[in-house]
Amino acid sequence: MVPFKDEDCERFMEQEVKPWIEENVTDFAFDSYDGKKLQAYCAIPEKPKKALVFVHGFCEFFGKYHELFYDFYHAGYAVFFYEQRGFGKSFREVSDKDAVYVGNFDEYVEDLKLFTDEVSKMMEKKLDLMLFAHSMGGCVGALYLEKYPETFKKAVLSSPMMRMALEPRLKKVARPLCLVQKALHRAKRLAIGQERFDERPDFKNSCALSEARYSYQFKQRLKNAEYQTNGATYSWVLAALNAEKQLMQNAGRIKCPVLLCSSGNDAMVDVSGQTEFAEKSRFVRLKQFPEAKHELFNCSAEILEEYYATLLKFYE
Repeated sequence: MVPFKDEDCERFMEQEVKPWIEENVTDFAFDSYDGKKLQAYCAIPEKPKKALVFVHGFCEFFGKYHELFYDFYHAGYAVFFYEQRGFGKSFREVSDKDAVYVGNFDEYVEDLKLFTDEVSKMMEKKLDLMLFAHSMGGCVGALYLEKYPETFKKAVLSSPMMRMALEPRLKKVARPLCLVQKALHRAKRLAIGQERFDERPDFKNSCALSEARYSYQFKQRLKNAEYQTNGATYSWVLAALNAEKQLMQNAGRIKCPVLLCSSGNDAMVDVSGQTEFAEKSRFVRLKQFPEAKHELFNCSAEILEEYYATLLKFYE
């Protein structure tokens, strides 16, 4: 896993990673616990040493993880990815392509449970299951580890959303505001401060430090409306607030080693929640990347080199 600098990354992604994805990755759909269809992807090397399950973040899709998928496969891992309900090509509750809705984060957790069951069925021999969960996926992953502590041998929570980064004026009113909107049957509307998808790229204000990686992923969003989720509904915000409270209360239920990677320049989540969560479980180790932005896997080559080495050392 050798990270490329931006001047070489664009060529690497277009000439190496993208063709490999097209030739070697199998896409499939599976039925979740409530019969909803979810989109998934996998690549299994000839002699895999472990199986790695990815859980993506808010407004993400498979294309954001092409490079990580490629790298872990070539490091000897069977790799599995699914697009959570409401994202990518998976089932959606709302018709607006750029709006994110969920009734409760337990829905995400049970989707992950069904996906891990699918992964186990697909493997010819039983392998240790590892988890990689980013941002919102980190919240889902933590909730999963608390409810199903025996599934994964190890887990990485990368810039996990343990606490949302809300504007000061919204912190106290977020919950009552969402409850009022729900009572008024407006739960599926975009929450205050949320925006529709903008077709103009904005690398400067993005969560990435690598412009080449940002550009590769943003081009996919422009080409496919299903990748243009952008704003949270009132229902999603309320569900996230409930999930934050739940994961803090149940942190002591975690039984597997967890590496929590924290970004020093994270504008998407409140990193104080990560510190608090790590303090509540003896199985959670906090690793900080002071110069990184929220998307650790889209950082500069220098940060990525340390990030990759940290992940591999932890998993192996």
